Amino acid sequence: MIAIALILVFLFSIASHAANNAQESKGERSLPDKINGLHLSVELIDDEKNFRRADTFRIRVKLKNVSQSPITLYKEMSWGWLSSLFLGISDGRGRKVDTPFLEHAFPHPPFPKEDFIAIRPGEAIEKVRDVELKLYEIRKPGTYFVTVWYRSPVPQEFAPEGMKIWAMEEGRLESKPVKFRIIM
Repeated sequence: MIAIALILVFLFSIASHAANNAQESKGERSLPDKINGLHLSVELIDDEKNFRRADTFRIRVKLKNVSQSPITLYKEMSWGWLSSLFLGISDGRGRKVDTPFLEHAFPHPPFPKEDFIAIRPGEAIEKVRDVELKLYEIRKPGTYFVTVWYRSPVPQEFAPEGMKIWAMEEGRLESKPVKFRIIM
């Protein structure tokens, strides 16, 4: 039990360090938005791009198969560094906007075949999410960016027997940042 806790702390510290580095890179993305045929994108669903600090807006996250072969993904995607998807907000200078909460989901084996979905070339999986700005420590008006990261929470060794999945070993995808404004 202690070993598992230490592993989780280690993984969280690596993920937290990666998030800080990615967001503090002055707007430059540090990870690709496409790896081995899987492309990650994010868009604001709302037509409005100007918000107040207490507003909520909606984003659409899309994982698209841009390869010539089917890609099998873990379909029970959740939010959190140890899960599939993670969201971050940065200011116009690329500095991370802090939040007092930590999203957490930790999928664990066994992973039955029913937990996976194959997407054919050209197909995509979409997730919609509300972003509650009041949960972020935005202190002044200006330009901000929302970025989403994706990583499979399942290593290939834990995939169902005989199933080739887009696994944790593939790496982490980082969406292109989407701009919005805070008008207070």
